[in-house]
Amino acid sequence: MKRGVERQRMTAGRTQGFTLIEILSVLAIIGVLAAMLIPTLTHSKTRPYDAAALSCGRMLITALYMYENEHEAFTADLSALDQGPLKACRDIEIQSGSAAGGATVTGDGGLTLTEKGVAFTVWSRYGSRAYHTDLEHNIVNQETGRF
Repeated sequence: MKRGVERQRMTAGRTQGFTLIEILSVLAIIGVLAAMLIPTLTHSKTRPYDAAALSCGRMLITALYMYENEHEAFTADLSALDQGPLKACRDIEIQSGSAAGGATVTGDGGLTLTEKGVAFTVWSRYGSRAYHTDLEHNIVNQETGRF
């Protein structure tokens, strides 16, 4: 009988709660999960801008081919093209040639005429990728060489 009374006294003074070790281990797990999730979320913010730059490059190629079909020559003057693609590309940087700057560099807004056509690079200031034309006038990712 005496043991039962002692046991009740020992547990009666203790409140039900978490120990310091339990709280610290939960915080460590949450910290590890947050560290894995943050880079994914920051990369997903740049994807729409990269898609807009890719779309702009494809529209420019289409407009250039339409101009070439009508005038039987390519042009490096963007003002000679239909203004529809240029309005859609208003937040996209365009650089002449196939060498792009970084995501913070302002493009010169020009195109480079080559013997095979026109060379240019497009990117968004807020994106993470640059796209340039290849020899077949496809728009290609600057880093990976893929669409």
